Amino acid sequence: MADKSNIDNSYYLPQQESYIKYQGVWDIIDDCLEGEDEVKSMGTKYLHKTTGMEMDSTYGDKMYNSYRYKAQWYDFPSTFLENLDGLLWQKDPVIDVPTDMEKEFIPSPSFYSNKSFLDVYRETALQVITYSRHAILLDPPQVRKSVVYPHIVQYNTRQIKHWGFVDYKGQSVLQYVLLDESSSSFDNEHLAKKTVHKYRFLGLKTHDNGVELDEPMYYSYIGTDDFIAIFDPPLPDSDGSVDVDGVLV
Repeated sequence: MADKSNIDNSYYLPQQESYIKYQGVWDIIDDCLEGEDEVKSMGTKYLHKTTGMEMDSTYGDKMYNSYRYKAQWYDFPSTFLENLDGLLWQKDPVIDVPTDMEKEFIPSPSFYSNKSFLDVYRETALQVITYSRHAILLDPPQVRKSVVYPHIVQYNTRQIKHWGFVDYKGQSVLQYVLLDESSSSFDNEHLAKKTVHKYRFLGLKTHDNGVELDEPMYYSYIGTDDFIAIFDPPLPDSDGSVDVDGVLV
């Protein structure tokens, strides 16, 4: 399930409106899939106090704790998810790729040689049926060698922070995506858990000075500080330059 322990709400990071809208729903999904102990630990979020418990300042909390202890949670969400996942895996997916690619890149699609296309498929399917969203970043190798694999990185629901679309050549295309690559670490001096912030911004420049480009320009930034993204950076030959330090401040 999603790890919510490393979320630092005091840290500034722009979030898409639908992300803000649904993150509460994802919290509920996570709690339900964790089972009865997790649901009960959330207290009045799911198990509300009765009016009598609220009004009784002497025994109200004692009655509520007894009520919460005796409450039963039927593990239907986990059972449903497991059954649906099982249905998807009654047959292995058919992976059809060009012969030359199969010889060089199968069965490992990433820098991690122990990760197969089936691993990518299964994780993607599980994320989609659980949260209805998932992201995969594909970065082919610059030099084709038998030991170099295409770089496939999967991003879970909570890592896809912001995105937007733009009209280009009569179609709505994805203009940018902001991905959260933050992770948890430990302070060696105090042995305290801390969050190491890292963000990846992927953009597609489709216009320059109001003129639609013949071919879009792909660009990306990686930063570790408060993220302020330039959504429409100038081209190298236009009136300005992309200042990475000005993007990540």
